[in-house]
Amino acid sequence: MPKIWRSGAIVVCFALSSGLTYMGLHGLLEHPDFTPASPDLPVVSFARSLANDEQKLSFAHPRPTDRRMLIMGDSMMMQGAASRRGWRLSVPGLLKNRMRRDKGTGRAKVVSFSGRGIGISDLYALADIFSGWQPDLVVIELNLARFTPQVRDAWSRSDLGGWVEPARLPRALTLPLYDRRLTADALLFRVAMVQTGADALWERLALDQARAHRAVRLAATWLDEQIMDPAAAENMRLSRYESFTIRHTASDGERLTALGVKRLLGPVIEGVDRDHPVLEVLGALLRFYRERGIEVIVFASPLNLEHFESLGIMEHSRLPESLVAIREEVETSGAHFLDFHDRLPDAAFRDHLGHLTTEGSVNGTSMLAQMLTDELRAAFEDLNAR
Repeated sequence: MPKIWRSGAIVVCFALSSGLTYMGLHGLLEHPDFTPASPDLPVVSFARSLANDEQKLSFAHPRPTDRRMLIMGDSMMMQGAASRRGWRLSVPGLLKNRMRRDKGTGRAKVVSFSGRGIGISDLYALADIFSGWQPDLVVIELNLARFTPQVRDAWSRSDLGGWVEPARLPRALTLPLYDRRLTADALLFRVAMVQTGADALWERLALDQARAHRAVRLAATWLDEQIMDPAAAENMRLSRYESFTIRHTASDGERLTALGVKRLLGPVIEGVDRDHPVLEVLGALLRFYRERGIEVIVFASPLNLEHFESLGIMEHSRLPESLVAIREEVETSGAHFLDFHDRLPDAAFRDHLGHLTTEGSVNGTSMLAQMLTDELRAAFEDLNAR
């Protein structure tokens, strides 16, 4: 056999074996056990559905007297929203129900866009979609933990950058979107993928990668169980976990240690200025909406200050200075700022990450929804007076 034929046969065999191997692994990785528990990809899929199907909004055919409100945030807005009934018990669901009964707010359609770890850069990337819905009012939750690099990095969703409209690229390229691992080259690549319609293929490849990563982790866990004493493995897991949290009684839930508070909220406790990347992107987002005649309210989500003060770490805190910087950036950008960071007691918090209780005598979710309803009444009165 001529040498060139042998080389060609080797290439063909390699290609066939690679293809068969990929097909086999792909079929294996589609097993439910290998699907990541909370991947970023569903949020990207949701963004695509929002861009392609405006009817999902229910803003499509409002009555002349209706006001349209869009509320956006992270998992604090999602609590209890896993089912249709559960959504009614979440902050947006409670807000919608209470505003419907409140004569001061009039008729208002409330739509929520929330997701685990959703940050300001994500909302900036999707702003073209949201402004296209023509809401009268946008309400944005600002989780103060989003100023912490480790928290932002844990929920990197650079794929959402693809929904920045090309006309906004010159401005977007000047913003510190790198805080979500969205560098200039990545931003241009994501936008090109969306504009050419190749984003769905990219998402499938990313999902395969996520499944492969989970399969490796499951295999590593299984090997640890085979070679390590079960008690030692459990102690090792708890030692890592308790470097962040303290376990209280079940009624109290989990609470951060002093070290955990500093790791979760270090930047805002130590003090942030208006040149912080999160505030720079937030200002650009607010000005974007303002230029399109859309009113915006930003609220700082509640912190468990009662617990933090019991740890003795707030005595020299610069949290008040951080909130002044946030307020200045929000109001300078033409939006309204609501400070809820110190409005709830310890009993209103369900866990160490600041999620709120959804039932019981101290229902943090209901309390937050009522605070928002009270504040939004004035905003809707201003809108209705126009």
